[in-house]
Amino acid sequence: RPTDRAYISNVSQYNWFNPAQGYMICHHSQERLLSNDAYLAIFNNGSSTDTIGFRIESAGHKLKGYVRSASSSQHASTNEDEHLPNISQSAGLRWNSTDIDILSGGSVKNRNMISPPTGINALEIGARNSGLGSIYGHIYSLEIGTRDITLQQLGNKIQKPNDLCLVGAGQSLIRGYFTSQADNNNGGKQKLRKIVG
Repeated sequence: RPTDRAYISNVSQYNWFNPAQGYMICHHSQERLLSNDAYLAIFNNGSSTDTIGFRIESAGHKLKGYVRSASSSQHASTNEDEHLPNISQSAGLRWNSTDIDILSGGSVKNRNMISPPTGINALEIGARNSGLGSIYGHIYSLEIGTRDITLQQLGNKIQKPNDLCLVGAGQSLIRGYFTSQADNNNGGKQKLRKIVG
């Protein structure tokens, strides 16, 4: 149900989480996209003051890295990858003391880290801050690590051995199918994702 969430308290006690550097990979699907922002998985300190995680924005349902420090957004912009309902999708996030990458659907967004989050003591899956910003769907798996990996390593980790990979080729015509040269819209990619998904 959209108001339910899984959470782990006292994450600072575990060696699989390091607020100074690390990565997170989430495999998920949403039965229904809600009309408000939704959170796939988020580390927080009981509020939105200090956070690290994944956020789906309400307008366009695009993926955001959501990293805040002392109420200042370090990363709250989308990578322009629009998520669709009833399709298994994956997303990756990596961070260190200087920058952050958010990756999904072949789209990436990088931001500088001015001030790393502090005081984080909980991980919430499927919502944030006591059930706010919930999703209506499923988190299949969540991988968390403390290594400072590269963007390429993050991309490799997102893929699973049994994933079906499709490749499109053909210069400008195939490029135009995935990203419109008229308005930079990725409707072609989304249509293919919907059919295959």
